[in-house]
Amino acid sequence: MTSFPNLRPWYLRRLVGPLVLKKVFQQGFIQPGIGAKKGVKVERVEGDEKAAMAALRKALDDFEKHEGPWGEHPFFGKLDKKQWTLLTSLHLANHLGWAKPKG
Repeated sequence: MTSFPNLRPWYLRRLVGPLVLKKVFQQGFIQPGIGAKKGVKVERVEGDEKAAMAALRKALDDFEKHEGPWGEHPFFGKLDKKQWTLLTSLHLANHLGWAKPKG
C-alpha cells in the first residue's frame, strides 16, 4: 500500500495509465490476461485454503484500516483511497475468476 517496485516511466503513469484506469472503471472489470506474459501456461497450485483465506482477510483488513500515504501505482499513477478500493476490488475479482473448484 505504501510502495511498489518497478514503476513504469513517468509519462505512462501520468498520461497513459490514467486513461486506461478510466476505461477500467467504466467497464467495471479488468480484462483477463492483462499483464500476463504471453505463452506462459498457468498451472493449478494446491495449498492450504484456510491459510490463504486468513492471509486474504488480513490483507483486506489492513487495507481498510490504512489511512495513507498511498504508494503510487506502477502503471496507473497516484490514486486516492476510493480509487484504490475500486481498483483492488476489480483486481481481486479478476484473480478469483481464475479459481476453479477441485474435481
